[in-house]
Amino acid sequence: MSSRIDSFEKLGNPTRQVEQDVLWSDPFDGLGERPNKKRGGVGVEFGVDITKLVCNQLGVSKIIRSHDPRKASNGPSYAHENKIVTVNSTSLYGGSPFVLSIDPCRPAKLEVIRLK
Repeated sequence: MSSRIDSFEKLGNPTRQVEQDVLWSDPFDGLGERPNKKRGGVGVEFGVDITKLVCNQLGVSKIIRSHDPRKASNGPSYAHENKIVTVNSTSLYGGSPFVLSIDPCRPAKLEVIRLK
């Protein structure tokens, strides 16, 4: 995720940069954006201000991501005032994979479903 993601249209037909931002960016405790050195400079690390900006631009209350199993090996990991939810979708790295079920009538309630 990055400030370059300002519409669903960009997600539907992403540039290489937007694609990398979606796949390889990580939240950090701070403000702004900086190159994601943990991933060789691909994607960015983004602060709570960028999370709020992107949520506002997309008209969503949360962003669910799933590429950091070490953060979410035993259940969802929350960041940036619970607007970023990280899930683990693989059994690699010793974690327990799971998905989230979202009730359209109560989107704030996320149900964790563990996979075997």
